[in-house]
Amino acid sequence: MSNRVFIILGGTLWRRSDGDWLREAGASVPGCAADPITRLCEIIRTEPPDPVSVVYEPTGMTHLAVETPNADRRTFASVARIREEHPVVVSEQLAWSIERPWPASGGTFWTLLHGESEPGLSEIHATCSVRRIPLDAWPAYTVVNAALASSAGGLSVQGMVLVAPGFLAGIRVGSKPAFKCWTVPPSERELVDLDAFASETGFAGLAGTQPSARGRPRLAVFDGGESGLLGVIERRFTASAVFVARLQWDDLARAVASLRNSHPANLARSFPRTFSISRLCAQVATAGLCAGSFFAGAAMLAQKQDSLRAASDNLEEGRLARQSAELDANRREIAAFGASVGMDSQPGLPGAYGVLKALALAIPPALVLTSLELRRDGSFALEGRTGADRPDPAAIAASFEAAGLITAPVDGIRFDPSTERFRIRGSLTARSP
Repeated sequence: MSNRVFIILGGTLWRRSDGDWLREAGASVPGCAADPITRLCEIIRTEPPDPVSVVYEPTGMTHLAVETPNADRRTFASVARIREEHPVVVSEQLAWSIERPWPASGGTFWTLLHGESEPGLSEIHATCSVRRIPLDAWPAYTVVNAALASSAGGLSVQGMVLVAPGFLAGIRVGSKPAFKCWTVPPSERELVDLDAFASETGFAGLAGTQPSARGRPRLAVFDGGESGLLGVIERRFTASAVFVARLQWDDLARAVASLRNSHPANLARSFPRTFSISRLCAQVATAGLCAGSFFAGAAMLAQKQDSLRAASDNLEEGRLARQSAELDANRREIAAFGASVGMDSQPGLPGAYGVLKALALAIPPALVLTSLELRRDGSFALEGRTGADRPDPAAIAASFEAAGLITAPVDGIRFDPSTERFRIRGSLTARSP
């Protein structure tokens, strides 16, 4: 199943249709939502549930060069200085990502931190989660770099200019990456800003400053259908740069397909993967659990929902409403499954019921449950994925003990840093919560 690729540049949503790239949203698109995020959510809700990949560069995205440890995304987000100076990395509503660190002088490393200034991708993620649709989202900088690397075996360029309706961007690639975009219909003011950005970052000087063709930087351009403005830009840089390649919409789509979802620049990794209730139901049914276990699962979800409501003073109303709606849908799914197989008439199994009640209290908020196996004797095995704040194994063991659960003495709690996953085995003690 191939991913559907959508491209958001500024206030416009683009998608491929019958071999052409068409605007699906924007102020100038009649009959469609003006907001590209709203329109994309409509498409996800109504069309077949194929995986979704988005080039995500809406109005309000920021791109900052930041000194960083030579480490992965989770380690980057754990650095106190970064958390203090860039609160987007601890936000539960804003998407962010980083490029792979590059070495700089003095043994330091730097990266580009991409981040939202207002929520948007969380709405797309929530819409995909309801339908269990995989989602990847990539900053334009990351996609352009992948496109340049895959074009004709790799293009050796110093920079690139992106031009599309209502969107203009300059990109410096190589050892000192930089990105700047303008999401308004470009005018002379934006062109002057582009000149300044090109000069400051060194991928091209101001017009006329480098008359020697031998020393001119090599540039690529992206032609998004604004040929008039693109001609103006090419003439503007004729004396200071050499244009060696022109990319199209399909080049960006192919670049998206070449990116792995584990790449640290994947903005969708800002949000945890939604736990599949259907998968839990299948596992519980296979193990021969009864209606009591199912409704204990519903009680666990209800407790999570109550926690969300209690935290309304600290969470914004929009995100809370979306999460609450997802939990309501999960509860309805559990009830429908139980009714479909006639679970109401089966006797209860206190051991499994007690484990589910205890797990509802024991699992810390920073651990996202991804699989769960329950047995009749009260033992369990689960897997969970961590977010930016990884729980301490000792703290997990203490939380489970307080809830009336004990972890196995050998490999009871295991953490795999390469996948950011915990595996926990244990059982219900004589004292239940």
